[in-house]
Amino acid sequence: MGSIYEADYGDAVKIGELFGCLILCRQIIDENEDPLIICDDIDGDLEYTISALSDHDGPQNPEEGDPYQDVYYIHDFKMKEGYESW
Repeated sequence: MGSIYEADYGDAVKIGELFGCLILCRQIIDENEDPLIICDDIDGDLEYTISALSDHDGPQNPEEGDPYQDVYYIHDFKMKEGYESW
């Protein structure tokens, strides 16, 4: 495990693949843009995600939450055979 933390993946066992999109909300807002509009321009799923997170009860609600939170949207997660129920 220590070697992985040191970026040495030679002995690591690949158990799956993760594909997604990092939404840098802090940077988008700092550049005077709206994450919702940017995400909508890129992909409907990203827009839906930011919209849901910014909703009244969401963690990025500008009134009570933290709209500066960066978000990693997981689009696809595939486990290798034999690790699905691990």
